[in-house]
Amino acid sequence: MPRLNLEIGFEDQASLKHLRKGLIHSALFYFSIFSFIFLSGCGHLFYYPDRVLYFDPKKHKLEYQEVHFKSLDGTEIVGWYFKAQPWVPGKAVSSKVVGSKATNLKAKDSVVKPTLQNRWPAQRARKNRTVIHFHGNAQNVSSHFSQLYWMTQFGYDYFILDYRGYGGSRGEPKHKGVQEDVVASIEYILGGGPTGEVPKQVILYGQSLGGASLLGAFDNIKDKSKIEAVIVEGAFSSYQRIARRKMSSWWLSWPFQWLPYLVLSDRYSGDKNIEKISPIPLLVIHGKADKIVEPNEGQDIFKRGQEPKQLWMIDGADHLQSYFVEQGAYQDKLIEYLERVEKPLAQ
Repeated sequence: MPRLNLEIGFEDQASLKHLRKGLIHSALFYFSIFSFIFLSGCGHLFYYPDRVLYFDPKKHKLEYQEVHFKSLDGTEIVGWYFKAQPWVPGKAVSSKVVGSKATNLKAKDSVVKPTLQNRWPAQRARKNRTVIHFHGNAQNVSSHFSQLYWMTQFGYDYFILDYRGYGGSRGEPKHKGVQEDVVASIEYILGGGPTGEVPKQVILYGQSLGGASLLGAFDNIKDKSKIEAVIVEGAFSSYQRIARRKMSSWWLSWPFQWLPYLVLSDRYSGDKNIEKISPIPLLVIHGKADKIVEPNEGQDIFKRGQEPKQLWMIDGADHLQSYFVEQGAYQDKLIEYLERVEKPLAQ
């Protein structure tokens, strides 16, 4: 029986050598590209600030204060503070702020209308509780405040800050500095904020990257006694893990999905802090149709959390669209949730 000649001649060996060399060079080329992306731009990878004024609250007759305070390292940070404006039946509500095509609808037609209007009147009184909002990775407060401004109609004061490098805030956004801004904003509000009035409780609400930053900073919050609830929506808790998942979703970067574990640090990730939130109530909200931060990220956070905790996986909701589906039904659900966790504090 004739044997196959497995010996490779000189010319074939040279060709094989060039082939191997080409493959190695290609691998190094792509490795260099992704290394450059991650190593030279960790901040740029996750942070996309700008200073554009997208919506001016004054044009929509929304009262607010622009405040300036110092972060832990002295960087000047800017935030917007909205005092509770309990809703009155029949009062006009500006719906343009939350993306409606209409400019000024009556509350019964607006997407920000409170649907708990028939509950006992005290529910619409000012609660002396402040929602502190940590927004996502792009733009600034002027495009994000509309996400939660509606809570002022239920008696909550509302504060949203711009991290360093965003809006009017100084500095450049990096994980460490942004988390210092998160902690400083909580201390600022608990210290009396712009009114000098110390709130009874605060609700910490982080969306997307803001949720990741809140979880990462949580262990550095000195006074946790006045935190009524921690809420994260469309968030993630590991920079390495979300980068790997993003790279695995694109055919060109799929072979290098292991790269984030080499070039990205999880030093400022929130994984290690999630279980420390307990006994403070933890609420995880995630849209099932989220294509920016996949739903399994929210499920990961929930699994790591300790009781008391809740997970809301919302049908049909894309990234940070929880309150814009089902005719705002989850606005009601959130208020009811906060009323339940508030009761033990009032006893």
